[in-house]
Amino acid sequence: MLRIAVAQFNATVGDLTGNVERIVECAVQARARGAQVLLTPELALCGYPPEDLLLRPDFHRACARHLARIAAEAPALALLVGQGFAVSLLVGGLVLVAWVVGLVSNPWRPVRR
Repeated sequence: MLRIAVAQFNATVGDLTGNVERIVECAVQARARGAQVLLTPELALCGYPPEDLLLRPDFHRACARHLARIAAEAPALALLVGQGFAVSLLVGGLVLVAWVVGLVSNPWRPVRR
């Protein structure tokens, strides 16, 4: 039987290091409880709402570096990690695949003038 854990925590916008620590902690707890898969919240790595951070290429590069850190530090289980415009599958210390979700504009976002 496959055991799936679901992480629930409040990710902080832009705090990649802190969010990595939360994700790894959840992975350790999930593995200790016998889970083989951990699902993280939407935008778990970058925090919600990331807004203009998603328009910065350096932010996406930083997310990729931090995903590699999660893969290296998390115990032996599969993780689905939401970040930016993608969801990534991490298994066995590797970032195996990232599904790009896409960019959707927010018509309700206030415009500063």
